[in-house]
Amino acid sequence: MPATLGAGVTLRFVPSAQQVLVVGFDPNSVDFSTPEMVAAHLTAEVVLAGIAAEDERIRALGYAVERCHITPDTDLRVVRERLTANRWDAVLIGAGLRTRPQALLLFEQVLNLVHELAPGARIGLPDGPTGAADAIQRWL
Repeated sequence: MPATLGAGVTLRFVPSAQQVLVVGFDPNSVDFSTPEMVAAHLTAEVVLAGIAAEDERIRALGYAVERCHITPDTDLRVVRERLTANRWDAVLIGAGLRTRPQALLLFEQVLNLVHELAPGARIGLPDGPTGAADAIQRWL
């Protein structure tokens, strides 16, 4: 709603975009030679293109999105720093991080960091590199 300050000056309050952080594996650190990746025709380039298109879709929906790409041997300090750098309305945890049995401990560590450092954020679980907007819309 506009507010008039006098002398013909009117302020319009524009709500800031809701802030979304997506935590997931850096596609360049993923082994795409596994049978499930080959069967799905996934490569780092395909995933990166999907992420770029999805980020455009998210922004077109009116959300601000940032990515926190990690590797299987990531020092969780980078996740901690990103979580404390902003007030997040939602934090999404990528499918690659949560669906691989060998990444279970890392997934649990990231999930607990989100719980600890962004307690007011909704948690979303996209089903792949192009599922983030749907996860956001489910919770925001």
